[in-house]
Amino acid sequence: IKERDSFLMKALMADPDNTGLNYLSAKAFLISGKNDGARTMFKKILSGSPEHAGALSGTGMIELGDEAKKGEEMIRRALELAPDDPFVLFNTGKFYFDRNFFSEAAGALKKACQTDFDPPALFFMLGVSLNRVSEYKDAIKYLKQVENIDAFAIRANCELSLAYENTGNKEAAAEKLKAAAAMDPENISVLNAVAAIDYKAGKTEDAEKLYRKIAEKDPANAGALKGLADISYDAGRFDEAAQAYKKLTETGAADRESFHRAAFCFTKAGKNDEALDLTKKAAELFPDDIASQKAVAASYLSSGMINEAETVYAKIVSMKPSDIPSLLSLADIYYQNKKSGEALETYKKAAALSPGNPDVMLKMALLYSKLAKMNEAKQVLLEAIKIRPKDNELHYNLARIYHDDVEYENAEKHYQEAMKIDNMKADYYICLLYTSPSPRDRTRSRMPSSA
Repeated sequence: IKERDSFLMKALMADPDNTGLNYLSAKAFLISGKNDGARTMFKKILSGSPEHAGALSGTGMIELGDEAKKGEEMIRRALELAPDDPFVLFNTGKFYFDRNFFSEAAGALKKACQTDFDPPALFFMLGVSLNRVSEYKDAIKYLKQVENIDAFAIRANCELSLAYENTGNKEAAAEKLKAAAAMDPENISVLNAVAAIDYKAGKTEDAEKLYRKIAEKDPANAGALKGLADISYDAGRFDEAAQAYKKLTETGAADRESFHRAAFCFTKAGKNDEALDLTKKAAELFPDDIASQKAVAASYLSSGMINEAETVYAKIVSMKPSDIPSLLSLADIYYQNKKSGEALETYKKAAALSPGNPDVMLKMALLYSKLAKMNEAKQVLLEAIKIRPKDNELHYNLARIYHDDVEYENAEKHYQEAMKIDNMKADYYICLLYTSPSPRDRTRSRMPSSA
């Protein structure tokens, strides 16, 4: 690069107004990160040729740092003027790459690669972009071209590890990560990646040692905290997991699952207040995430805060009216809060969304029976039994409703049916039936011997 720049400078001194030489020099400066020199030369070109695509594109990349909108407009205009120019395509790809639009970046960079334009940064960015859009085999091809170039070696080896992992070559994946770690033994990002590979490979002890080593150097490192928390969680060490997940949530880098796992661990330890605080925080951070809203509703229920749970379930149902489990939970809470009308309407909504669902039908029938609407309760359960004739709960509950409505013969029929499925529970109810007052003489001699 130094030799190239030296020749360019000599040529420019001999012919300072040569557009081609200025353009070559500006490109060289930009790719080397010498933005001030590149800006001067691009500006000189644009003063004579305002629609010079390469100079527009290069200036746009520099302007992104100071005037983002202006820079973006220049990059887009350059692509319109010269859609096949490799330097314009390179800058367009880098623009998308820096904004994590990897599909668009890969498209532009692939086109640039079809020319003789071949700076190492092009292969590196294309390899990473292809990794992100799951084109792993092509990613390997481009990343291997820069794995031994100092400026890209560590990250290229990490990216190669990811690509190999996703193509099923676990051995090569581990080898590339270890190569990256050997280049920089103190690089925390690489150590995190090595630990993650070890953990996936079942080398839990090795992974835990590495994560602890990282945590000693950087106690707030999100990767290490999550790794240690996940290892403790999977091993059933919920107290350790809870503390690690809690620390992770305090770093601002926790995902939704980490919040939910932390809350679960605290609930397991009987620390409902801590669990509730975490689920509330997750619901605030991820207000559109149904799972986070359900977690906070469940925490409210665990803490006995029925009214708050009702509010959250009502919010979930408004966000996703087709969420049957939340509709059923909301209906159950309505019933507990003595809102029988709202409970029945909510069960009906769930039944309409899932017609012929015996679980929903059972809940509706039980509510009808509690509201003394025996005929409706019986009708719903008879329909449910047609759908699922071997469900003992349906037979038990229909028998009890018949029993309460003094229809002993029908009650006996369904108790007997239930007894074929679950003998002990059915016998208990038949005991109740045979000892109930009725128009018929029911003596103990008619009871089944098992009763």
